[in-house]
Amino acid sequence: MVRRRSPIVFLVLLVVLLASDARALRPHVREGWQVGVSYGAAVGDINGTGGETVEFEDGVSPHIRASRMVSRNLAVGLTYAGWMYETGEYPIKHRISMQNLLFGAIWYPGRPDGASGGLCVRAGLGLGWLGLAVVELEEDEEQGHGDRVEYAGLAAELNVSYEFRITDTVAAGLGIGINGTSLDDDVYESGVFYPITANLSWYWD
Repeated sequence: MVRRRSPIVFLVLLVVLLASDARALRPHVREGWQVGVSYGAAVGDINGTGGETVEFEDGVSPHIRASRMVSRNLAVGLTYAGWMYETGEYPIKHRISMQNLLFGAIWYPGRPDGASGGLCVRAGLGLGWLGLAVVELEEDEEQGHGDRVEYAGLAAELNVSYEFRITDTVAAGLGIGINGTSLDDDVYESGVFYPITANLSWYWD
C-alpha cells in the first residue's frame, strides 16, 4: 500500500515545490494549443442493475488531454481519463479498470492577470469502458492479461483544478473530479471514479 501511494505523494510534493518557486500572479496567457498530463489516486464504484454497489477504496488514475483555445477563457479538445485497481492474493489477481475518451471544454473563469486566473473547470462527454480481468500468475512465466471482459457506454466528466504558472509556457497544479460511465448491460448499470491528481500543462501558439 505504501509503495502504491508513494509516487502519488511525490507528485503532489513536486507540484507544491514548483508552485512555491512560481510567481502566483504571473499572467496566465493561454493562446493556441495546450497539452496536459495528470496522475494521482482515485476511488471507484461499480453499480449493478439490481441496485447493489461495489466500492473500491484505492487505485491510480492517469489523464492525458490536448485542446485549443477558441476564446480568451475557453478551450475545446480531447481528454483520456483512466482508473486502475488490482486486488487478490497470489496466484489469482483481479484487475478492475475504467477508461474514458471524451470531447469537451475547459473553462477558465478568472482574470488571466489575477490570482483567479489559475482556476480551471473541465467538462466532457464521450465513450467509457469498464474492464474486469482475472489473471492467474505462474512462476517463471510472463504475466498475461488473463480472462478479460469489457462493457462500454456513454461517459461524462467534471473536473476542477487550480494551476500555478511555472514559466511562460508551463503550469503545474492539483485537480479533483468525477468520471462516470452509463453501461448498457444486464449486469452492470454504471461505473464511476473520483480522481485527485497532480497536473502539468504546456502552452504554445
